[in-house]
Amino acid sequence: AMYQFLIAVRATDSSGVAVALRDASGNDTSHLLGFFWRTIAMIKAGIRPAYVFDGKPPILKAGEIANRNVRRAEGERIMKEAEADGDVELMNKMSKRTTRVTKTHKEECQRLLMLMGVPTIDAPCEAEAQCAEMTKRGLVDAV
Repeated sequence: AMYQFLIAVRATDSSGVAVALRDASGNDTSHLLGFFWRTIAMIKAGIRPAYVFDGKPPILKAGEIANRNVRRAEGERIMKEAEADGDVELMNKMSKRTTRVTKTHKEECQRLLMLMGVPTIDAPCEAEAQCAEMTKRGLVDAV
């Protein structure tokens, strides 16, 4: 969800380029707005959410992570060319490819959720596997 919010919750600058929302210090806030409003919507619908965050990626995912890094680097190169050419459409496309979720993003989301009274869980590995196990044990009603 964090990556989704970082690329979807954006404003448009004066040239038409979609940019992440930022605070006065230049820090990303798109992910926080996304989590806040999604959580509010769930609570209003009578859902008691709990969020599970990914832990360390499994070794089997190393190849995919390497591929993502290659695509991100290529996206950064194309983005620079698009900026030089003034190609707003391509800049918007490449800004999504170059977006990266950081440890700080995760920590900020967890703090926001904690302040909202919403539990968070750090999975030892993939969040999906943790969710499946919690469902199997009857600890949650839905994922």
